[in-house]
Amino acid sequence: MGPTDYGGNLVSEVYTSEAQRAAVDYRQRGWSPIPIKMRLKAPKLPKGHPFLDRTATDEEFGSFDFRHNVGIVAGKVSGIIVLDDDDDGETMRKNGWRVPPTPTVKTARGHQYYFRCPEAGLPTFDVAGKLEVRGDGSYVVAPPSVHPSGAVYEWAFSPDEAELAEPPAWLIKQAAMRGRRMTAEDVGETIANGSRNKTLFSIACMLRRRGLDEETIYLALLGINGAKCETPLDEDEVRKIAGSSARYEAADPLQADPEPDPERTNPLLVGRVDLGAAISKGIDPPVELEPDILLEGKIHHLFGPSESGKTIVALWLAKRRIEARQRVIVFDAENGPRTTSERLKQMGADPALVSEYLVYLPFPDLTLGEAGRRAFLDLLDEIGPALIVFDSWASFLSSAGFSENENAEIEHWDNALTKQAKQRGIASVILDHTPHDADRSRGAGRKKEVADVQWQVKKTQGFDRDTVGEVLLIRHKDREGWLPPTVKFSVGGRFGELVCARSAGTIDEAVGGLTRAERTVLDTLRDEFAITGARMAEWQRATDGRDVGRTTHYRAVRKLVSSEVPPGYRVVLANGTYFPPNDAEPPKNDGTSTTGIGKPDSPRYQEVPKEYHGTDGTPADGGGTTVSPPYKGETVVPTAGTDPHPPRELGVEDAAEGRVGEAF
Repeated sequence: MGPTDYGGNLVSEVYTSEAQRAAVDYRQRGWSPIPIKMRLKAPKLPKGHPFLDRTATDEEFGSFDFRHNVGIVAGKVSGIIVLDDDDDGETMRKNGWRVPPTPTVKTARGHQYYFRCPEAGLPTFDVAGKLEVRGDGSYVVAPPSVHPSGAVYEWAFSPDEAELAEPPAWLIKQAAMRGRRMTAEDVGETIANGSRNKTLFSIACMLRRRGLDEETIYLALLGINGAKCETPLDEDEVRKIAGSSARYEAADPLQADPEPDPERTNPLLVGRVDLGAAISKGIDPPVELEPDILLEGKIHHLFGPSESGKTIVALWLAKRRIEARQRVIVFDAENGPRTTSERLKQMGADPALVSEYLVYLPFPDLTLGEAGRRAFLDLLDEIGPALIVFDSWASFLSSAGFSENENAEIEHWDNALTKQAKQRGIASVILDHTPHDADRSRGAGRKKEVADVQWQVKKTQGFDRDTVGEVLLIRHKDREGWLPPTVKFSVGGRFGELVCARSAGTIDEAVGGLTRAERTVLDTLRDEFAITGARMAEWQRATDGRDVGRTTHYRAVRKLVSSEVPPGYRVVLANGTYFPPNDAEPPKNDGTSTTGIGKPDSPRYQEVPKEYHGTDGTPADGGGTTVSPPYKGETVVPTAGTDPHPPRELGVEDAAEGRVGEAF
């Protein structure tokens, strides 16, 4: 940073970054800027620095590192509050709320509106789930910072173009509603001993819907408990009730501006989706995060008895994402760092990639009070993972004060954690145990209902540190109807390594690099759409008439448009329309193919075409193009040095790229 005279005046215009230049400008406006870490939203300040309580001194400000991003402390410290709208105005339109002209920032998800902070200050609170008011005790990331997604914070209306406006009336009313408490006078009759817990819990939930935090609810319940309960409960029991209610999401108590908009449409119609248009244009298949096993942004439930291989499979899934340079968060309440790191090492995980892309949290305190939920959501937003893993469900339910036998508590845990991840497009894997002698998850039936995908993990052949056995995933639920009924793994120890690899089943013989099903998909395009080409939906309907399943069709198209197949077989994709290969007849494999598939003297001879499903959507090989096919029923021996995620080529726009096989 350029030198200052420590009176707040800049004496040199030498800046190391645009963020530093902005920080100086913000400070001169009377705001309190703070440095923000690169690719994160977290402050970059010395531990214990009271940055939310006061403006930094000139000396402190001169030492701040503004090379990357800049933030601004909100509330009375800077004299501003910020309305953070992350759904681009949708919530405000539904409720008829407006904002006056004021400095406005364009963010990755919507806009931030800067207002003058009331003299008495204003708390930080959520509005209708999608709007957040950043007031006292909070801060915002400001322009020209870079969001973790890569988007740049930009001024839509800068402070030079618009003066700070007063907060709109509806926002002040929201803040007032969240300040209401309930006292003993609000409760009528004496609460009988048989209904104390139920009545206090109902009161607590009502207070939660008004936006009160757990501590405020607890203090209100204490007063009601002492004054109205026939026999007051112990204070610990009252705190437990307050904690349980605080796990409920606060509802929005106001539904509209007192001055209705005559042009306002019915808010329910805003969410209408034209299904007819979706059907006519073609329905996108779900994106697979891990082929055959995980779907992007969905909730997955893996259950099985102890030592069935659940954790090993989950670590393999995490390792696959890490190798694809995607971030993973693992919440581990079962094994601990030593066991987990040893297993990853034996699996051949790259330590550098693990350090960069894995956020491993052993025995975390995942409580579901307001502070706990906020910490969880902030973690998701800061890290931006593709996958989170919970090991195991029973432990996290217990730490949250919930029982795995109560359907309502299962649902509330899901609403607070995994559904929040799902709304952000993050996939989750929850590991769970089974009761004795039962092929179902332990506890309440709601566990299955909250999951999008449920797999039973079954050990079909024993394994240990020195023996490789077999683990079978059996599909119990697939909301999308996309995944195969079973998936096999070879699991166990061999020569000091931990093997976890997809195993093979029946192989569909490949001719010229294409399976029979893939040739059927290609022949359908040639026969029925030779001149006009076909959109995905009409092509899929045509192949369905030739007994090719929907899953198989999409997988085949993904391969046919890629450079994996010779030019004579390669489908041309132009503006959403698929055309047959340019050659009238694809050349026979005469040993000149660049793919090497089907070439007897090639090391890729008789390789299994990747990601093939039979006509019923069942995986034929269970592997990828990384290994030679075994005999039916025999496990695949993993090979070394294979990149599980090669560079993506031109492919189907509505399907994700990725290999099925794994190497160690």
